[in-house]
Amino acid sequence: MIASKFAQHSRRKRAVFGIVLAAATLSACGTVSGTPAAGEPDVSTFDNEIGDYSPEPTEVADPRTQTQGIALESMRLGDAVAAPSDIDPTLDDNWLSRVGTVLTPDEAAGDLYNNLFAGVARPVIERHGMLGGFVVSGSDVPLTPEGDRAANSSTITMTVLRFPDDAAAEAAAREIDQADFDEARDLNQKVQIPGYPEANSHWRPNIASLAATTAHGPFVVDVFVFRPAPDLNALTGMVRKAYDAQFPLLDEFKATPEDEIADLPADPYGVFERGLSTSPGGITVDGHENWAYGPKGFAHFLSKDDRERLLPLLTEAGVVQVSATKDGSVIEARDDAATTKLQTDVVNSTDTRKQFDSPAEIKDSTICFEDTAAEPDGPQFGCYVRYRTYLASVTSDDKKDLSEKAIAQYAVLANSTLR
Repeated sequence: MIASKFAQHSRRKRAVFGIVLAAATLSACGTVSGTPAAGEPDVSTFDNEIGDYSPEPTEVADPRTQTQGIALESMRLGDAVAAPSDIDPTLDDNWLSRVGTVLTPDEAAGDLYNNLFAGVARPVIERHGMLGGFVVSGSDVPLTPEGDRAANSSTITMTVLRFPDDAAAEAAAREIDQADFDEARDLNQKVQIPGYPEANSHWRPNIASLAATTAHGPFVVDVFVFRPAPDLNALTGMVRKAYDAQFPLLDEFKATPEDEIADLPADPYGVFERGLSTSPGGITVDGHENWAYGPKGFAHFLSKDDRERLLPLLTEAGVVQVSATKDGSVIEARDDAATTKLQTDVVNSTDTRKQFDSPAEIKDSTICFEDTAAEPDGPQFGCYVRYRTYLASVTSDDKKDLSEKAIAQYAVLANSTLR
């Protein structure tokens, strides 16, 4: 199996458009500029209303390197990975969604690489030149409070990896399965997956789990499943459903040519530059702390309730991209009217938000609220700030700070568009 120690990972919880991590040290104030359209607030008058927040578009690092390109391609791939609940409707408790990249241990996210892949798989993955990956896990019941798989539960972890070509993927799939098989050669047995004779799979009899690693074009799809009992038919049937759901998505995915990965732009939709940032020097889009997906990829990071509540709204609004950083979120919708409706619909989709007066300067484009269901260590107040086809969020534990953030966020949106 590729994914290892996955019970130790908890799904990173980010409520849509703004339940974010605590803000860091604030950046210095800039000069508010831009020429508004008729009826829009004049952001050049906001200088005294934004505290130390910058109204300028966020600087987004765009080094055009292979490392960042692989992270960006992995995020693109995330939009083409089946959710566990797409495989089996009962597997609706997501608890791991992450980008897999080729970062090394001495790089910032090296520990993520080590945690995603079992030790025996790593040399194989490196040898065949992995170009990105994405992993999801789900269960029919939540993890235990200690972060372990619940007894008598059904779980699935599916890792999708991309390689340079079909031959590399086929070799990688075969070698990954064999390396894992050889870890307990005297106990493991090879297994056939119904409908997929090319699958490389094995299990240990009387153990209620099974691993399968299969190439599909230039991709490798590794599936590791648990069931309440060591029922081989149930285990192989679960893997078959995973492949039935995943392979058609890969057939539709338009992979970036290998020689163009390093040239992928960091912010092709402009969602990162439009987000308020408190990071000195701007941000780097790495797929871990700063990421962007279409609605399907974004859904991997939502709870069951949030998926059911928000996905129909995002679909109706024709959402193109959802970005998230430690400071907030920005989405791009189909048009101005769709963005206006989405803002109202998201706020009204839960009864845990008590609205209060928005800053007067942007009252016609902003909805602010107290989140009565906020996590104990999370921000209590939030605002959704709308500008044309973009909807952003900011949060805070202090209403005055929130007002400054919301006004600055509006200025960032306006200045990003008007410059």
